[in-house]
Amino acid sequence: MSTVLVTGGSGFIAVSGGLMSMLDIARVLRSHLGDAAKKVPTRELPSWLIRLVARFNPTLRSMVPLLDNTRSATSAKAQRVLGWKPRPREDAIVASAESLVRFGPLAGMREG
Repeated sequence: MSTVLVTGGSGFIAVSGGLMSMLDIARVLRSHLGDAAKKVPTRELPSWLIRLVARFNPTLRSMVPLLDNTRSATSAKAQRVLGWKPRPREDAIVASAESLVRFGPLAGMREG
């Protein structure tokens, strides 16, 4: 999870930990959110299959440029200049998902 903070005309990346794939994020959600995450997929489709289906699906088509593309970021500047200390990435992922379930577009998917 990462966020870009802008303060005093300077940008800071707020990120915690190393790289996480979408599959890693899905596993965190499934392990921490119980029934609220029961529809989160935990299987990875091969890139070639996504590219094939994207030819017929406009939603997937926009994802194709992101396939097999690793992005990394560092929060060293935010930690050094602002004294910021990130919380564990798993905690941030779970808190974001809980907020989406409670207040956002996933509000109808609450547990119970």
